[in-house]
Formats: sequence, structure tokens, C-alpha cells
Amino acid sequence: MRRLLVFLALGVLLYLGYQWWGARQPDTAANPAPAPFASAGSAPAIQQQPIHSPQRPTLEPPPRIQAQVQMVNPGILMEGTPQAALLNGVRQTLDQGNATEAEARLVSLPQSTRDDPAARKFIADLWNNVGVSHAATRGMAAGLKAFQTAVSLDPSGARAHVNLTHALWELKEPGLNRDLLEKTVTLAPEEPLPHLLLADILQAKNDLKGAASQLDLAAQYSGHNPKLQSFVRAISAKIKREAEPDPEKKEGIAGKEPAR
Repeated sequence: MRRLLVFLALGVLLYLGYQWWGARQPDTAANPAPAPFASAGSAPAIQQQPIHSPQRPTLEPPPRIQAQVQMVNPGILMEGTPQAALLNGVRQTLDQGNATEAEARLVSLPQSTRDDPAARKFIADLWNNVGVSHAATRGMAAGLKAFQTAVSLDPSGARAHVNLTHALWELKEPGLNRDLLEKTVTLAPEEPLPHLLLADILQAKNDLKGAASQLDLAAQYSGHNPKLQSFVRAISAKIKREAEPDPEKKEGIAGKEPAR
């Protein structure tokens, strides 16, 4: 009997001790423990998106202008002369896609054929088309020499001048000068890029009126590219404002009393 009472008393003490210990522990339901780091095999944890502070809007850059070179149709020389048979053969080789062989045959033409006025423009057109083919397959630098040859053979060739302008501009070559651009805009006034490049040169020379005029022409002939047209017109308006005399300075000079 006494042993039973001892066991009962011991059980009561253990129960009361457990209740007292539990009351001193933090409430895990109200304050849950932080979740452990996710392991490689567990589900990915939800990541909070960073909060970005508002940024000031930036001006939209000018639309990109891509260099474009085009072939021309040289026609067919009338048969009956050695030059015609030779050059028509070169054109056929080029039309078949063998620009390298066509170029080699053009390089090896006799001087008498190159000097023939009837054949000279035809040869220039073939050189232009060789340049376009090289630019398309091997890059613009590979076609540059052919464009230069075409322009030297036919100083009035509009497409060859435009192609040369595009090539020099893309390659950032020093040959892109005012003389070439002025001739190109005369031969091919409908091309916007030469007008833009000439306007840049004129602005650097402080010829703001001339630059604005070229920009107006560039906008006029860039109708197929509304973004470029809008950009060019905005720059043109800015240059025109800069070209106008300052009214305050003008009044100040006019109203200044002569020195006594």
C-alpha cells in the first residue's frame, strides 16, 4: 500500500513539473520558427521581386539606318564587236552567281575595251554589281573596292555613288567627304542618307542653313520610314532655331549708341 502511494505521489509531481515547464515555453503557433533554407531537392522558395525606384525617362535614340546597296541592270551590249561578246560573257558569269570569276575577268579586260566609250558604262555597272554581290556574301568591306572602281569608270552613275556612300559610311572610311556627298545628292536626290551625312558636315562647318536644307530633303525622301522622318524633322527644326539671329543681341547692337 505504501509503495502504491509513493508511485502516485511521484506521478503527480512529474505531471505538475511538466505543466510548469510547458507554461514557460514560447507559443510556437503565434510565433512560428523561421523556415529552414531550401535544399537542392526541395521546392524552390518564393523570391520577392526587388522594388525599383522610378527612373527619369530617357530620350529615344534616333532610328537606325541600315546601309543598303543595290544592283543595276546594265542591259546587253549589241553583238557584233569583240567587246560585246566579251562583256556579255562577263555579265552572264555574274548572273550565274560567280562574282569572283566575273571580277577576275573584269580585271583582265584589255585597256582598249575599258577605253571604249560604248562599253565603259557597261563595265562600270558590272563592277557595281560585283560589289553588291561581294557585300552580300563577304561583308561590305569586300565590296568597297568594286564600288570605287564603278564610280571612277562612270562619274555619272547614280547607284554606284549611292552604294559607295553607304559602304564608306558603314565602314567609317575617311573617303566620305563633302565632294562625294554633294555629287551623290545631285545624282540621287531621293536617297535620304547622303542628305543626312552632308547635313552633318555642313553643321560642323557652321553652315546651319545649309544643314537644315539638307535635313529637310532627308525628311522628304524618308517617307517610307516614319520614325526617321520624325527624327530628321525635329533635328532640322532645332538647327533652324540655332541659325536664326538672337533678337536680344540684335536689338542690343542696333540700340547701342556710337562712341563719342
